[in-house]
Amino acid sequence: MIQGNSMRIGSTILANDKAPRVSAFPRRPRFDILRRWLATGIALAILCATPCSAGRGATDARKYAVIAAFLYNFFLYVEWPDDPDLNEGPLTIGVLGDNPFGEALNALEKRHVQGRAIEVLLFDSVESLVGTHILFLPTTSAGRLPEVHRALKGRPVLTVGESENFTRNGGVVRFFETGDAQRIGVEINQTAAAALELRIRAKLLRLASLVEYPLPAPNS
Repeated sequence: MIQGNSMRIGSTILANDKAPRVSAFPRRPRFDILRRWLATGIALAILCATPCSAGRGATDARKYAVIAAFLYNFFLYVEWPDDPDLNEGPLTIGVLGDNPFGEALNALEKRHVQGRAIEVLLFDSVESLVGTHILFLPTTSAGRLPEVHRALKGRPVLTVGESENFTRNGGVVRFFETGDAQRIGVEINQTAAAALELRIRAKLLRLASLVEYPLPAPNS
């Protein structure tokens, strides 16, 4: 995981550690693909590598482990358009502001998707943003989404958040709580994705609630 010019922190995956089973979605036919995702080695590795103490902290750790597994799978189910900074080198996941994932994202680093490594970048300000494939805005950074849009200037970045108005304000993917601590919902803004020329495969779209909100005007 990289922040500024700091050294990379290596990832250790404790494959033999025990971790609670997480049922992220209701047991309906349309979520069969998702359950297969969460049964993959990457999801299991993330859950095993994430410390889970009792109480609310354990619930949050499981939630962000599931979201981290989703971020990994986005590289399999989203196609990015041509962009000089994104076509080569590692596949990048950025986090703006507070990092709620703890150790969960460490399990993704140095893994590969179609021969490309995954790199995690932590940004403490919008001004420090560089091009990333995925940019996650935790709740504490949700109000900075308009600044993010201005800074990115329409570049094909898959913005992901968890605040109530994230997609309404032009974000592409929103995770939300369903009322069941073991389940997470997904919302995809098709209009914003199309404007950024992000092609989201049908298998992923079938797992989500679909909405249509435009990107904000470039100078808004």
